[in-house]
Amino acid sequence: MDKHATGTIQDLAAHFSISVSTARKWVRDGKIPLNTYFKVDSVYRFDIPAVQAALQAANTATTHEDTQHD
Repeated sequence: MDKHATGTIQDLAAHFSISVSTARKWVRDGKIPLNTYFKVDSVYRFDIPAVQAALQAANTATTHEDTQHD
């Protein structure tokens, strides 16, 4: 991960138009892959483009699985 292209959890929440608590839940639930952020003490830094790509890939995989069952 390029540590120079990082954003805070507030930046992440704003980017996805979600609350900070939802962003934290996504981290806790593993929806945001470990390789897209790092944490020092209680401070998170996210590679927002990598998070977006991972979420899009997961959504595409889920959509593909859903169409396989129809």
